[in-house]
Amino acid sequence: MSFKSITQRNLTVIGILALTAFCAYGLALTSGFKSMDDQVSILDNENIQSLANIDKVFASSFFTGNNYYRPAVALSFMLEYFFFGPNAFFFYLTNIFLHIAMAVSVFFLLQKFLPSRELSFYVAFLFVLHPVHWEAVTNVAGRSNILCALFFVNAFLCFYLSQNKPTQKYLWYAASLILFALSLLSKESAIMLPFVLLAYIYFVLGKDEPRKKLYWLAGYGAVTGIYLGIRFSLHITNVLFKRDLQEWFWHVFTFLRSLITDIRLLIFPYNLYYDRSQKVLIDFLNLDSALTVVFLIMGVVILMKIWRRLSGLERFLMAWFVLDMFPVSQVITPIIIAQGYISSADHFLYLPAVSFLTLLVLWAKRFYESEGRRKPISEAAFSLILGGIFIFLFLGSLQQAIYSQNEIAMFKRSLEFNPANTRVRTSLGLAYAKNKLFAEAADEFRSVLGAEPWNVRARIAFGKALCDQGKFNGCLNQYEQITDAGGLEDLLQDNIKLTHQILIVQYQNMIHQGPQNPQAYFSLGVIYFKDQQIEKAVEQFKKALKLDPQYQDAQFNLAVSLEILTDKGQAAIYYQEVITGQTKGELAYQSYLRLGEIFRELGEDEKAQGYFQAAEEMKKEH
Repeated sequence: MSFKSITQRNLTVIGILALTAFCAYGLALTSGFKSMDDQVSILDNENIQSLANIDKVFASSFFTGNNYYRPAVALSFMLEYFFFGPNAFFFYLTNIFLHIAMAVSVFFLLQKFLPSRELSFYVAFLFVLHPVHWEAVTNVAGRSNILCALFFVNAFLCFYLSQNKPTQKYLWYAASLILFALSLLSKESAIMLPFVLLAYIYFVLGKDEPRKKLYWLAGYGAVTGIYLGIRFSLHITNVLFKRDLQEWFWHVFTFLRSLITDIRLLIFPYNLYYDRSQKVLIDFLNLDSALTVVFLIMGVVILMKIWRRLSGLERFLMAWFVLDMFPVSQVITPIIIAQGYISSADHFLYLPAVSFLTLLVLWAKRFYESEGRRKPISEAAFSLILGGIFIFLFLGSLQQAIYSQNEIAMFKRSLEFNPANTRVRTSLGLAYAKNKLFAEAADEFRSVLGAEPWNVRARIAFGKALCDQGKFNGCLNQYEQITDAGGLEDLLQDNIKLTHQILIVQYQNMIHQGPQNPQAYFSLGVIYFKDQQIEKAVEQFKKALKLDPQYQDAQFNLAVSLEILTDKGQAAIYYQEVITGQTKGELAYQSYLRLGEIFRELGEDEKAQGYFQAAEEMKKEH
């Protein structure tokens, strides 16, 4: 066949794959950025908003928390932001183009292994069309899965060429190492490529080949070492978490349970939803655990029975699937989405789908072309079934693309399957807030905090939702419960500052409308105090006392403010006024303590001891 003819046929395949991808996922182009990951990785990520920050992209974690190092993904966002700004259309468009490139790469790779070009096309067509990829393709943050898989597959292809083109083997080998490095810089799961190549050498090339070919894997080991060294030098190492043996066992066992669902999704993809999760199994005395054990035993028995009859290619494809799933197997690190739930997201299957779908196509071919007996079904019936499968897959992908257009609907669907997913519920609350549905947003954040009182992001968002409803004091109450905001400290302080400014204006208006209201002056003084404008706070507390000289809250807060301004003499006077007006209660108790401290600092130990003793007696009485 001429080069021109081959090129035309390849272009036809690429055209079909591209058209299929756009028909299945094109509706995602109308989506906006989503609340879960896009906000952090794109809209609030200053590093990707200027090409001058390229050094920061390579020196920082992909998300907060120093868990992920994916500068290749961040760099792709940076380039899109540079050319198109924060326009979600182009980010989704890039995802679709990358998905097409991945399908084309699968087509070219599998031509090296499969017995016919048609089988490679069927696998690539299934891959580009399969609904399980919706989460990676129709969510911008799914870019990491697509880029990792794209570089991974092409690194594999270049390795194959390095072993089969003697005159250019070092060129192809260098290309493979570079692509492997890019895959690692896209997502951590690429670290399995050397093991996949080892399985390929062992199962496909023959048992004698590993001894001859093993040295070719040294380069991948070197790249992995450099990659890990960079991560350790940047302290992006929060991937290992302490677990006792029992916890580790149940996490891994739960993964095996989720693997059964994964296989079902690859064969018959229905009930797909965002951020899929699996409840951690904690004993064998339930139906889910029992069925998992039964399926696992059946699987092992069947595999042992058919192993000898499998070709080397089929064994390799099985090994490839297992190796691709290993990073999310919970063996090395737990992937938790909420308390008591591990993540089993659909996007985990993006790369594993290549080997799995290839196996399915091979086995379908073997079934259809069974030797020694009549074909089980006619060619017409087989074509009809095949067409039905493709239509089913297309409609499934189209449905998920429609869901992805509306993030509120997407998140609500996910919560129908798992109401305990606090990560999705938080994102739903943020989506409500973005659409100015503040009451609904507050309800979602309140629900999250009921399950996870320590969730800083949800508490900040809850406070903001209350503020947006005009419930400013409730908002500040939420902010003040946060003792350590971690990486969200700047956001927290900005929100507090904004709330203070709103309340200051509100209380100033209240004073303008009712200048004889001591409560208004006192409240304004409290906000000034919280905003660290102490002198202004003192002024407002004095105005409140001028209108109501017995206003003990104002007396106490004025005393505290004066003490901060180091006017301890005046502070002592107001603490004493509190005691004069209220001999019992929390304000009196705190005033006795503060007076004791003031007089001890002034060197009047006898007076100080008297106040401390009075405070101690009050404490005993209560």
